[in-house]
Amino acid sequence: MGPDSTLTPGSLRGLVLAQEWVQTSLDGAQVFVVSRPEHFVYSDKNGTFALTQLPPGPDTIVVRRIGYVPRRIPILLPTSGGLWLVVPLQRSSVEVR
Repeated sequence: MGPDSTLTPGSLRGLVLAQEWVQTSLDGAQVFVVSRPEHFVYSDKNGTFALTQLPPGPDTIVVRRIGYVPRRIPILLPTSGGLWLVVPLQRSSVEVR
């Protein structure tokens, strides 16, 4: 899967990266849109994710993973085709004891 993959209407695909010295793919990040929080996926071992059957229009994507600062990104899903995003996450400075 990549930016050149077929994007079907109502699809949101992308890549989650760990923003370190060098950006690397990040697996296990939870991804959902605010309008449908029950419809979530996790990024795979390559950092990629795909949400489907989303309604067109404005929304907000949430990407989060333990040990990283969560991201909220406003999006606009088109009426035809889908959307491709690259989401870098920064390590959290909060320690869990």
